[in-house]
Parts: sequence; C-alpha cells; structure tokens
Amino acid sequence: MRFGVFCQSLSSHVNLDKTAACEPDDALCVVTSQSDAVDIMEALYDPSDGDPRIDRTYSHTTPTSDYKIDAPGMTDVFTVSDAQSLLEDLAT
Repeated sequence: MRFGVFCQSLSSHVNLDKTAACEPDDALCVVTSQSDAVDIMEALYDPSDGDPRIDRTYSHTTPTSDYKIDAPGMTDVFTVSDAQSLLEDLAT
C-alpha cells in the first residue's frame, strides 16, 4: 500500500497534483483546523488556475470525518487533533 500526506498551504492544488503524480492508494491532507479544511476544499474546488481538483466543497459545520473525497491525490482530510487521536487509537 502506498500513501501520501500533504499539509495545508496556499498552493494546495500544487501539493495535490504532486501527490497524485505518485499514484498513492490513499492520500491524506492534514490541516490545523476545521476552518482551514474548508479553505483548502474551496481552493481545490475553485483554483486560481486550471480545472477543479475536487467535485464539491463542504460547510464550516461539516466535520472533516464526514467529507467524502475520492480525487487523485486526496482521499481524506484530517485536522491535526483528529489525526493525533486516530494515531493514538491505532497505537493501542
């Protein structure tokens, strides 16, 4: 199994494209907050250049665990705290 991780940045579509080029089975995006997750999704849905990388956005009230993403270069979005909790659960 191959996976990639990219984190929030102003050029998220570039990170997504680079991750997609590696053809991972799973690609995780880790962001600092729920609000940052929405910002990333909006930037990927309506990038300043090129075609949309994802087919929808989510509201500020939708938890990242409810996001349904299946795009080249992105399969899940986690806040840092959710990712930490998930890793702690896996370690036990």
